[in-house]
Amino acid sequence: MNPKQLIYGAVLTIGGLLAGSCAHHDPDAPDPALPEGSVYLTLQVRALDDTPPSCPDAAQAPAFEENDTTGFENPATDYEKMHTLRVIIVRPDGEVEYNRFLRITGAGLPQEPDDMTFIVKAGESKKVYLFANEAAVPYDFSQIRPETRFPTAEVEDIKLTTDEKGRLIDNSGTEKTYVPMSETFDITIKTPETNADFHQRADMFVTRAAVKFSFEVKGVPDLGFSPLYVNSVSVSGMSDKEYLLPRNTVYKPTKYEPSDHTLNGRFITDYEVPADTSLNVYTFSTPGAATLPLKAGQTAAYTPYVYLPESADTSAYAVSVDFRGGDSSHPEFTGVAKLPNLPSLPRNTHVKVVITVTKPQSVDMQVTVLPYLSVKLDPVFGL
Repeated sequence: MNPKQLIYGAVLTIGGLLAGSCAHHDPDAPDPALPEGSVYLTLQVRALDDTPPSCPDAAQAPAFEENDTTGFENPATDYEKMHTLRVIIVRPDGEVEYNRFLRITGAGLPQEPDDMTFIVKAGESKKVYLFANEAAVPYDFSQIRPETRFPTAEVEDIKLTTDEKGRLIDNSGTEKTYVPMSETFDITIKTPETNADFHQRADMFVTRAAVKFSFEVKGVPDLGFSPLYVNSVSVSGMSDKEYLLPRNTVYKPTKYEPSDHTLNGRFITDYEVPADTSLNVYTFSTPGAATLPLKAGQTAAYTPYVYLPESADTSAYAVSVDFRGGDSSHPEFTGVAKLPNLPSLPRNTHVKVVITVTKPQSVDMQVTVLPYLSVKLDPVFGL
């Protein structure tokens, strides 16, 4: 299937560290313990919506921004943040150089900071695979052993599929799942010419492999006295599967360029879904018939925390809302609206649907697609 034009996307950023006051090696002196022909590659991670890591110069870090005029937003729950991270480094001949699994603390740091230091072969290009929150992925990454050939086709074809109800992840109940995230990067490790070259960096990011919906239902002031009750909200045109790794995904700014958006935010402009994707209707059912009563001039919000796959419906998505009336002046009805201004839905986005009941059996809808605010995992010393 051809890639589809997208509206918004965003990223979580992960950065390689240049050695410095928080690093374990002095960039101004050779390290006798370093094997010949190798260099250090250190990745220090932290989440900007939590406290900075413990570091002498952390107090000099810039203030964290909560919002961005482009619509980036913070993760709403801990399950939209990184909980684990796996880093797989592959040499140009396909040999696995590293496969390292990390647990991330609530402050966005690895539980063992030294685990983010890699001794890698210099003078060659490498591919780095990043997988966060892999417990939600139907694949055992631990079977990929160092010094063996990386199963490129197998890993890049991993898909996340919906359950029998059309959900990718359902965090609306008591059982929760961390949203999976992933990305790949091509990096070049230069042959050292100076002592500083023995400590190299690479800036990377991961994206959440899911789309989240939330709904706001409003009643105009002259709607009437008897309330309406929202029974369910349905969305058509959603895919039943997606690739775990972004497939032919294009970012703006591009993948290897710095971003001038708040916290290194990026937009997704193109991507590809599996060729055998089927389009479904997913229904967000409210917990009870009276959960969302809508009276004249009031607003009811509904954020179910159910996540769906990224999708590309060329026939246009549609949202329908089933209402139950409080009396004969507000009978049961279904409001339906197509969304022609929404050509596709990339991963790592939050779709906000505002539904306004203008009279007993008429609705207007407005849709905003927001990228998440980047949860930055960057060099302690800044970019």
